[in-house]
Amino acid sequence: MNIPDPQSIPRTTMNRRPSRLCVCRLHEKNPDMLATRMTGRYLTTLAFSLLLGVGAIVLAGCLLADHQDKSGVIVFAGFGGLYLLFSLLAFRGTLSRLTVFDRAAGTFRQRNGTAICQLDQIAALQLLPPGEMRRNGEINLVLTDGTRLHLLSFPNDETMQQEAALLSRWLGGVAVWQNGGL
Repeated sequence: MNIPDPQSIPRTTMNRRPSRLCVCRLHEKNPDMLATRMTGRYLTTLAFSLLLGVGAIVLAGCLLADHQDKSGVIVFAGFGGLYLLFSLLAFRGTLSRLTVFDRAAGTFRQRNGTAICQLDQIAALQLLPPGEMRRNGEINLVLTDGTRLHLLSFPNDETMQQEAALLSRWLGGVAVWQNGGL
């Protein structure tokens, strides 16, 4: 397998949505399938935002029936709507980015079935730890042609190391480039 030189691969962050929450982690569904899934903490945060939004809208509806001055209640309902919208869009966006490593098909794909690359094209895992330059650490896949694909982001180095070790083992010992390959 042709492995690119780590020094020729950029070490810039690829994640455009930094978060202090660990949004997704790897989960082995069966020996032939490894998938990303949303963490319980992330789902709890989304559920809390959803309940807050629905509760604010319901409360605003009750207050609208009882109060003469409706301007403050309408603003309150607007904030509830924003919380509701945030939680639904965040869930939908995260759901669309979930991926699957499938040994049987030999592909790395999105959950909807769209193939991203072949498993034998993955040459290394690039780890970019959190620190001064980036808010989150990330795991990027480096393909044999030098292309990088963002996989996961983590708010701490320990979780990122655990996930990288799991993925490297699952992929048959793919190289792990600490600090982006320095």
